[in-house]
Amino acid sequence: MNITINIDGHLNLVLENLIKKGVVKTKSEAIRLGLLGLEDKYKLNSSTYEKLMPALLSEKALAEDWLSKEDEEAWKDL
Repeated sequence: MNITINIDGHLNLVLENLIKKGVVKTKSEAIRLGLLGLEDKYKLNSSTYEKLMPALLSEKALAEDWLSKEDEEAWKDL
């Protein structure tokens, strides 16, 4: 599925900072990771999650590691 969304203001800064920090390579990757995070948070079951996105799972693990409690302090300076 292809979609077009407009993101500006604070959300755009968040996306740009995720790219700048090396968490993701593109804004699309950041949005995908956000959706996966919501799936985890709300305990949604998705066969697509397990079957079609193994690369995103490894990226998600990297993002979770990067966004640890220690790194929360770094966000305060942004």
